[in-house]
Amino acid sequence: ISLGLVGSEMCIRDRYWYTPAQPLMMGTCRARLLESGEIIPADIYLDHLHEFKELRLINAMMNAEESPRVSVKNILRA
Repeated sequence: ISLGLVGSEMCIRDRYWYTPAQPLMMGTCRARLLESGEIIPADIYLDHLHEFKELRLINAMMNAEESPRVSVKNILRA
């Protein structure tokens, strides 16, 4: 997946946060979280999105704690 509209994506699975390995936007918040080890780069395909619980969009003005939480179930229903 790769949205890049307003920020970088991160998805949670098994207590770990992942971000697309090849994003449209690298993002400063994403870079900081990668450097600190809080998120892990991974190939996230639409066919595997159901394996994740939640998606968040992050950017320089909206960190992970402040970002809206979107259930993957709601994304897959659309």
